[in-house]
Amino acid sequence: MLKASGNGVGFHFGVQWRATDRLSFGGRWLTRRTIKYDGTANFTQIATGLILPPGNPINPGTPVPVDNAIVAPCS
Repeated sequence: MLKASGNGVGFHFGVQWRATDRLSFGGRWLTRRTIKYDGTANFTQIATGLILPPGNPINPGTPVPVDNAIVAPCS
């Protein structure tokens, strides 16, 4: 879960020029936005039940459950 709050402002400008009935040119410019925020994040691993087959790069000789290969580090 991610909880945060913040705000920022940005602008979008565009222009289009029609040269003929079948040909037009255009361009746009987007301003850079920086959003400052404060908050917290909590992550929970969700079991997938996926198994890598034999010949996988983690342990080439045996099948490897993905859930066991990707675990949260101990703190």
